[in-house]
Amino acid sequence: MQSDDQLVVADEVAVEHAGAAASTAQPTDENTPETLDASADDVRNVNASEGAWPPVVPQAPPGDAESDAFVQPELLDTGDLQRNIEALLFVATEALSIRRLAKVTSAEEADVTVALQRIDAAFAERGIVLRQVAGGYRFATSPAARVAVEAYLLPPKTNLSPAALETLAIVAYNEPVTKAQVEEIRGVSADSVITTLLDRRFIAESGRKEAPGRPMLYRTTPEFLEAFGLNSLGD
Repeated sequence: MQSDDQLVVADEVAVEHAGAAASTAQPTDENTPETLDASADDVRNVNASEGAWPPVVPQAPPGDAESDAFVQPELLDTGDLQRNIEALLFVATEALSIRRLAKVTSAEEADVTVALQRIDAAFAERGIVLRQVAGGYRFATSPAARVAVEAYLLPPKTNLSPAALETLAIVAYNEPVTKAQVEEIRGVSADSVITTLLDRRFIAESGRKEAPGRPMLYRTTPEFLEAFGLNSLGD
């Protein structure tokens, strides 16, 4: 007959064997569908929580066809170039072409074009605007401020007379042209009108014609194009 102590020890051994068998039969976490589902839910919950999970920034692998879509913002920064172009346009006494701006700033013409577009947008609603005139670009007063500017700079007596405008049109359409040719078209003397247009720098001397007396030739100037908002005489 077994004693009570022996019975207790036997029961404990039986319990240990039963626990080990149950542990062997239980699936591991890697193979348990319930465990996998719970992990996926946890991940989704974390991703859905604002600020609870760092945002994942898509990165195109090197050499991938889609890598062109990932452009580094700093490569598009034309801030310094834009600042330099604004300064040049401010101090320039004539319109500056894209080629000349690129040469002075040691930049690519494409970058200069982008910078000019940004300047145009930035100054669109200001008193100073960017204008494309005389084959280049320059700052000018906004048309919206024309009345105030003219009241300050152009008293009524300085406006061009009809005779001056007619003569200017003749020179523009026939340049280079002599004073005698202008007078032949208008039918009257053009001495005073030619002098006025020279003083206003709307026309300039352009050499002499190979003809008896070698009369002076006249042509329009960039100031004429700018004053009338023209990019070229073709406009």
